[in-house]
Amino acid sequence: VGPVSITLDDFGTLPDRDGDLSFAADLESGGRFTWKGAIGVNPIRSDGRVELIDGHLPIAKKYLQDLLPVRVADGRTQVVTDYAVTYDGGALRATLGGGSIEVTGLTIHTEDDDAELLRVPVVRVSGLGIAWPEREVTVEDVTVEGLHAAVWREPDGAIEPLRTLAAATTGVEDAGSPAAPMERGDEDPASGWHVALARLAIDDLGVGVEDRTVDPPFRTGIAGTAIEVIGIDSRPGARFEFTLTTNVETGGSASASGRLGVLPGPAIDATVAVDALALQPLQAYLDELARLRIASGSVSLEGRLTSDDEEALRYRGGVEL
Repeated sequence: VGPVSITLDDFGTLPDRDGDLSFAADLESGGRFTWKGAIGVNPIRSDGRVELIDGHLPIAKKYLQDLLPVRVADGRTQVVTDYAVTYDGGALRATLGGGSIEVTGLTIHTEDDDAELLRVPVVRVSGLGIAWPEREVTVEDVTVEGLHAAVWREPDGAIEPLRTLAAATTGVEDAGSPAAPMERGDEDPASGWHVALARLAIDDLGVGVEDRTVDPPFRTGIAGTAIEVIGIDSRPGARFEFTLTTNVETGGSASASGRLGVLPGPAIDATVAVDALALQPLQAYLDELARLRIASGSVSLEGRLTSDDEEALRYRGGVEL
């Protein structure tokens, strides 16, 4: 870090006597961090604005190498937020408001063979707010543009890169294994927090999928996917509107719209449609069952998909082969 510039004006220890602080530093990654605001010690308090401009994300590997089984090949970030903190009478109160985060050019590769796992041209977060001790997190908008990712199933059945990520974060190599139970007296760090996101939009999402348990490997994916979710809320029983459209790389398209829920359990009530989903790419799976060949064909459907705490996933509608 450096060079560093610090300025503190009109600072005093008398009650309600605040000084003006200005701090700026050039970072090792080439970015710049600035902090401007008021600061006082009687009581302890500060309010102002912090900014991280043009932070270079690959530098994270240097400090988190034991936690990241992947390599951040590229990416820049900008973070801006207003804040207010007071500590008086043993009580801490802190708020962030009007926060924004922008990540551009994010690319993540595997550590061993340097294959691209994830590419995200743009992520924007706006209207970020956090309040303590209220335990409130609010976000006005999250927009993700052009995200492309790769997922594959190894011959042993493991899903990558989920297995690698799970092993690095939990020490459990099987991504499908349950996490170790919490010890009695342990508190879930997320408990008691309320999170609300007004809008999530994902544009031009693409995911490549490969199944290496069959020979030849089955390859497909989705492309040009658009997802919008409105009114996401962590309160149990909350429902939020969503729309989804996507194209299947091996032929066909799909869409859905309706309502989703997460807590106390996943729930959906939506109209769904699949148009001309190609069947011939499934030949690799048929080869293991019978000596038959799918020369051509597709499947389409349109109906309603529902589930809740008391009912398993259910589809009601038509199917055309």
